[in-house]
Parts: sequence; structure tokens; C-alpha cells
Amino acid sequence: MNRNHYQLLESGLSDRTKRTPANPRLSTLVALCDVYGTSVPAFVIDIFQNRPGGITIEVPEPRRSH
Repeated sequence: MNRNHYQLLESGLSDRTKRTPANPRLSTLVALCDVYGTSVPAFVIDIFQNRPGGITIEVPEPRRSH
């Protein structure tokens, strides 16, 4: 991921000239989470819970196989 791509994501765009909204791929989210040392679910939950009028998201513990 280069600097321009990151800046476009920060501004919610996929293209500056066309002003099209960002729609990042899962691989992009995974790369961001690796950089920030977090998981994709925790990253997404943090985004939505910290918005004005944010929602509460409860994530169940993963099931462990015996």
C-alpha cells in the first residue's frame, strides 16, 4: 500500500478526480490491521462504535473445537 492509496482511504475516496467513494478490498483492510497491530473485526467495530450516533456491536467469543 502506498501513501496515496492510504490518503485516499482516509478521505473515503477511491479516485480523487472522479470523487468516487472508497470500497477497499478485504486484503486492504487486512494490510491496515497488520500495520496497526489489530484484527479486522476489532478495526471495523472501533470505526462504527466511535462514530457520532455509533452503534453497539457485540462479537461472540470464537467457538473452540475439542
